[in-house]
Amino acid sequence: LKASRLRFTACRREDQQRDKSRVTLHKLYPRWRDLRDRLGFTMDTELAEMLMDR
Repeated sequence: LKASRLRFTACRREDQQRDKSRVTLHKLYPRWRDLRDRLGFTMDTELAEMLMDR
C-alpha cells in the first residue's frame, strides 16, 4: 500500500507541473487544429513555438 501511495503522489506532482504549462482553448480548439494542419505541423508544440517566435 505504501508503494502505491508514493506512486500516486509522484503522479499527482507530475500532473500539477504539467498543468502549469497548459493552455485551454475550449471552443477555439477546432480553429487551432485547422491552423496547425494548414501550416503542415503535426504537433501542437510546433505550432505554439512558431507563434511565440513571431
